[in-house]
Amino acid sequence: MPIEQKFIRCAEDDPNRCQAFGRNGQCPFRAVEGGHVCQRHGGNMVGNQVETANLRNYYLTRYHEKVARLSNQPEIKSLRDEIGIVRMIVESKLNAIEDDTDLMLQSGQISDLVMKIKALVESCDKIDFRMGQLLDKKYIEQFAQSIITIITEELDDDEKIEVIITRILEAIECEAKDPK
Repeated sequence: MPIEQKFIRCAEDDPNRCQAFGRNGQCPFRAVEGGHVCQRHGGNMVGNQVETANLRNYYLTRYHEKVARLSNQPEIKSLRDEIGIVRMIVESKLNAIEDDTDLMLQSGQISDLVMKIKALVESCDKIDFRMGQLLDKKYIEQFAQSIITIITEELDDDEKIEVIITRILEAIECEAKDPK
């Protein structure tokens, strides 16, 4: 909006007069269209709110079909992609930080994104556990013990048994340290 249109003086009885009051009485300028106050007293916020609402509606409309299509995918019960997306957003925000001021300005959003990652990871673990796709350490140890028992019952060579048991235990320990 050009500056000459921002502050237009109006008559005292003008219904579009700014409703803000100061030391000298009611503000003499015209309120922004659709608002009750002029630019000087926060009328630009009305425009920003309308613009934000329009932008949100645009995105909802733009992505509605894509969201509907993706929500019918069989992999929808996995949140791993979403976790990756949010982690990429955090990385992008961190890479854009140039100084301490930027860090302070972005800290709220970054903190919020980290909390979202935490919630997504917890939800993903719950879904995996409910679907039986998550094995806890106790179950793996019991399973390994069952395999070792079968091997010792079927083989007579103590040296080979020892090698096999050692390799099984190393594989379990290696997976526990670096799961893929």
